[in-house]
Amino acid sequence: MKTSYLPAWTIGEDCYDRVYEIVRRYGNRAAVIGGKTALSKGYGLLEKALAGTDMELTDPIWFGGEASYENVDRLMAMPEVRDADMIFTFGGGRAIDTGKCTADKLGKPFFTFPTLASNCAPCTALCIMYYPDGSARDNYYPKHCPNHTFIHSGIIADSPAEYFWAGIGDAMSKEFESEFTSRKAREEGRILNTPLMGVTVAPCTTASLIAHGAKAYEQVREKKTGREMEEIAQTIIITTGIVSNLVVGTIQDPPYYFNSSLAHAF
Repeated sequence: MKTSYLPAWTIGEDCYDRVYEIVRRYGNRAAVIGGKTALSKGYGLLEKALAGTDMELTDPIWFGGEASYENVDRLMAMPEVRDADMIFTFGGGRAIDTGKCTADKLGKPFFTFPTLASNCAPCTALCIMYYPDGSARDNYYPKHCPNHTFIHSGIIADSPAEYFWAGIGDAMSKEFESEFTSRKAREEGRILNTPLMGVTVAPCTTASLIAHGAKAYEQVREKKTGREMEEIAQTIIITTGIVSNLVVGTIQDPPYYFNSSLAHAF
């Protein structure tokens, strides 16, 4: 048996105004975990958006600087995390993966608040884990992707442009990797419906990047939001995440993994 989950998201400079409406069914106590810079940019805006509601946020909790199981264990032992109804995670890939892993191990709903558009970690059912010294360790697969992703385009526009550039490269790899790695399975008629959907969606990333990527990058360099910038942020975070969630199956016999390969290295 396999259960599949697809991302849900809200994007815009006012996206935090939707948080309460979306999360309230899960409770009213949220542990807020993230990177130091990310929390400094997003926590106050979220507090303001939730003012007047019954939602309770913990004080900002630093994720520990590395997506390691040691940091996950430390967070799980904290009463404010353990007793929360849900987990909110702010930051880039490593901070968000740490929060995702923590929430999954605790069996709690989790919501992501990316402050960079550098990869699809905010909406995938995958955590890239490291040793405390920063060397690569393994992959951790949560049971489902985040319950919802809130993409604040104003924060993304204010992030370093090199991260946005990296996100464009990450997104550009999706079509070519999934098409190439799944080719034999497709030719032999062995590809399953779920990864086939992912391979079919993957070209949407390239089309969006070609149409809007250059202008979006200039907008981020100028610290401006715009339609193109939001389109590309959504491509980097959401479209690629949908592909990743569909083309990775770890419990099938045999499993399939039509995602990261050589193009990601470039």
